[in-house]
Amino acid sequence: RFLEMTMKRVESEIGKIDTFVKNAKPAKINSMDELTYKTASLIGLFQLIAAIFPGTSRSGATIIGALLLGVSRVVAAEFTFYLAILFGIIGVI
Repeated sequence: RFLEMTMKRVESEIGKIDTFVKNAKPAKINSMDELTYKTASLIGLFQLIAAIFPGTSRSGATIIGALLLGVSRVVAAEFTFYLAILFGIIGVI
């Protein structure tokens, strides 16, 4: 019973976050060429959320951060992919 209630609560919170992100800002940045160093740095800071809260997805935090900053979904996913490659290479070294 407790697990069922917890899962319903989690689903509810995820739905709220999804709705908030969809309505947060219209995309102003629609290509990787439009991404400035400042915006890229701010998106990277959202990865700190994953460091502070165990179990949080770094990719998820990065994509949500990008969407909140006005980056399109496609560019947010592409940028997150490049970050994952970069940190994967650094992790091997």
